[in-house]
Amino acid sequence: MSSKLSKNQLEKYSRQIILKNIGILGQKKIFNSKILIIGMGGLGCPVAEFLTRSGVGSLGIVDHDLVSQCHLRLVLLNLLTLLATHSGQYPCY
Repeated sequence: MSSKLSKNQLEKYSRQIILKNIGILGQKKIFNSKILIIGMGGLGCPVAEFLTRSGVGSLGIVDHDLVSQCHLRLVLLNLLTLLATHSGQYPCY
């Protein structure tokens, strides 16, 4: 596993990289990880957000609800997902 990160990645994830238990190799493992979240309720939605921000390589989401205005947490997550997917940095579905 190569330990080289781009300048942008070093800047974006520097607070995680400086942690003794993560470092550059740990961050590379996070980039290469795949996680599936079942349910986007009060716990699943913030977990998805934090995992996305940490640099998880692939994040799958399964939920039975549809996105609508009455589900603001899902609307926000889908907006963030749409923006991230458009930029090609965080594929989530």
